[in-house]
Amino acid sequence: MRLSPFPDQEDQRFLVTDGSGIIFQMHPETLAIEKQTQVYSLRGKEREHVSYLNDMEWIKGYLYINVFTYPLILKVDYSTGRVVHRYDLTLLSREIQGTKFFRNRFNDIREYCLNGIAYNTQTEQLFVTGKKWPVIYQLTLLH
Repeated sequence: MRLSPFPDQEDQRFLVTDGSGIIFQMHPETLAIEKQTQVYSLRGKEREHVSYLNDMEWIKGYLYINVFTYPLILKVDYSTGRVVHRYDLTLLSREIQGTKFFRNRFNDIREYCLNGIAYNTQTEQLFVTGKKWPVIYQLTLLH
């Protein structure tokens, strides 16, 4: 499970994902589930559910979520669950996989995939890393 503090400072709640496509809003003391939000993207007019939600961060009113085993970070409108933007980090992932550190070391993508995001509100920088990565990348979001 991943916990992320709800942005409302007056009445703290926690957002939790279990790796599915659902975000659970939980009461901080009782841990009772108060709300469930299905994350989805649009393909034309059709809703397509998103799965493998992992690490989450609140950034300027949106929930940013990395997708486990995929080099993606999703920008999600939490009130609706809709993905409003996708950040494709394929090139970054390939860069780290091409280093001496990774060559012939891991056979399973789950052992070295993108797996962590954090946001610095003062510098407005997003930090990303992965499982067993020896580095943390600092990114600036354009959207």
